[in-house]
Amino acid sequence: MADTTSASPIPLVADTFLALARRHLGLIAGYTAAALGGLMLTLTGALGDWIAKDLSLTHLQSAALQSAFFAGMLLSAFSTNRLVQLIGQRGNLLTATAAMAGGALALASGVLPIMLLGRLLSGWGFNTLAMTTSGMIIFGYKSRQSSLLSGLHAVIALMATVGLLAGRPIGELMGGWRQALVVLAALSAGPMLLAAFARYGPWGQGAKPSFKSLRGLARQPIFWCAFASVVAYVGCEQAMTVFLANHATETYGFSPTLATATVAAFWLGVLIGRVGSALAGHRVGEERQIILGLALMAGGAWLALCGLPVPCMLLGVVLAGVAGGPVVPQAYSWAMARVGHEAATMMAAFTLFSCTGGFVGPLLSGTVADHYSVTQGLAVSAAAALLGVVPMIWCAFEPAARNAASDVASVVVEP
Repeated sequence: MADTTSASPIPLVADTFLALARRHLGLIAGYTAAALGGLMLTLTGALGDWIAKDLSLTHLQSAALQSAFFAGMLLSAFSTNRLVQLIGQRGNLLTATAAMAGGALALASGVLPIMLLGRLLSGWGFNTLAMTTSGMIIFGYKSRQSSLLSGLHAVIALMATVGLLAGRPIGELMGGWRQALVVLAALSAGPMLLAAFARYGPWGQGAKPSFKSLRGLARQPIFWCAFASVVAYVGCEQAMTVFLANHATETYGFSPTLATATVAAFWLGVLIGRVGSALAGHRVGEERQIILGLALMAGGAWLALCGLPVPCMLLGVVLAGVAGGPVVPQAYSWAMARVGHEAATMMAAFTLFSCTGGFVGPLLSGTVADHYSVTQGLAVSAAAALLGVVPMIWCAFEPAARNAASDVASVVVEP
């Protein structure tokens, strides 16, 4: 008589899990490397005040470390696609993760030129892996690309918050900020190991934007509305990341750990704002979210800078994060729905917008901080965020601008 006893479900579940893990290991490697990138993104916010005091850096020099990160991101915007063609997705993930690890070790050197080079390298690695992982999602997971891309950016924002909260305590536990950077570099072994053994799908050959198409798009109001919104937000975001801890220490006498936690509260607000926008933003609309987001971000930042009691300051910090969080995703969605056949060019333009804001914002605030105070430096970035609203208001309510947007979106290119 045949044995009809069913097999235990535990080995079956384990085999299924392993099969799925092997199939999607490349994506898992990308997400894991993105988590490391989130830590790198806010590194100067978590350890910046400690590093600046230890090395006697000026505010402008501290800002330059964060601006160098975004300069590296800008370089990667022009090299990622070509690099994938040369060394493949595996090579891109391995190279980008190794670059972030090397950047952390260079930052640990304590020599300013080497530190700037290290931040440049980390920025290049961060954006290269982010763009490579995004390409893996777009070309390999088309039916789920929206949720997977949102998940990728959520991972980055979450780990940026974790880095701000854990960076200094880990450094104190290890005996110094240099040791914390060495530990961070060592963590890169995990995603590199995953990337080395993963299988990868095809890489699409999408339209390649050119400077000529970028100049053509720059004649449209959409381009400059998106430019103003993204540069204003990212500039204020990075200025808050670099200098908010200094403001909390100088104005309120916070300990270094509490000051860094204040920056983490801002990033937690960013995460909450993006999640809330994804869940309920359709009820408000993209244009209103961008306009209200930048205006309330500026208002929240000013509330945090007015020297009011600590609860009011923290309310302003969180408000700035929650309000500003949806600006970039909504500006991206708003622009892509209106540029028609120029979508590939606009995607490249958004990288340039983000890098411009991340490069200029900290330098502007740092320059003002060196001549006046950190509080005034942050206030200038908040004012710039408010100015970013003006082009969007014009584009949203001016009939000529709306008609121009409609004309661009309706263009059909003959094959």
